[in-house]
Amino acid sequence: MTTTVSPLVSPEVVSQLNQVLSNLGSNDNNLRSSAEKQLNEQWIAQQPDLLLLSLAQLGRTHKETHVRIRLKYRSFSFVLLRRLAFKAPNQASKLDELTIWDLLQEQSRQAIKNELLISLSVEQENTVRHKVCDAISEVAKNSFLKGQKWSELLTALIEASKTPSAEHREAALRIFSAVPNLLTDIQINEVKQVFSANLQDTNNAAIRMAALKAAVAFMLETDQQSRNSFAELMPQMLEVLSPLIAQRDEDGLVDGIMVFIELGGIIISFKALGSVVNGYPRK
Repeated sequence: MTTTVSPLVSPEVVSQLNQVLSNLGSNDNNLRSSAEKQLNEQWIAQQPDLLLLSLAQLGRTHKETHVRIRLKYRSFSFVLLRRLAFKAPNQASKLDELTIWDLLQEQSRQAIKNELLISLSVEQENTVRHKVCDAISEVAKNSFLKGQKWSELLTALIEASKTPSAEHREAALRIFSAVPNLLTDIQINEVKQVFSANLQDTNNAAIRMAALKAAVAFMLETDQQSRNSFAELMPQMLEVLSPLIAQRDEDGLVDGIMVFIELGGIIISFKALGSVVNGYPRK
């Protein structure tokens, strides 16, 4: 995917919103309250399209020269995008179940989705990339619930899950874990291949754990036939715990064990897993 793209909104609009974001993080209560009022009354109520488009653009292209501050505001932009997009508009009744995202023009929604995919493909900073993943996951969940397709996302994630880049594979698995329903439209053997390859990544414990979490999330959501097919991956899934034991990584081991306990607690056919993993030494 090319990283040379036209700006979603003008520099003037981005600059205006950037000032609001800066004031939202101020220690001055009056300045912060004024920014909150401006965000609600001028942006959310009057120009939600420009707001979310600008946040998506700021998340990828914030120009602050100080690296630490730039990363802070880029992360904040994606967090705010995720939180605001799916809240009810100020004038909406709670019974309407409308969100700000629903009020956007379709062209704006598509532009934001494209911008998020570009950010996912180019982001180098781990903390910001995780915020991108969270934003993508929220958009994908809501799109799925409303029967709206986002076919470009699945294509991008499958490609990312197979790339040599550990960072992009981890990002794809993170999103699959949050939105396992994304995988229901592809062949079960392809799903298994994606997870199997990453479960067996001997060079990266984070990838193995991300693959384990995503595989279990998928098993919890899929049908019984697919779960049965996944049983052949169970040795690979359990093997994720072995290096953690050898390295005395107690936090990682507890994290992995809890994943299996969740699986065994919900799916009766895997109930014995709880006893198996609880038998693993913790120290």
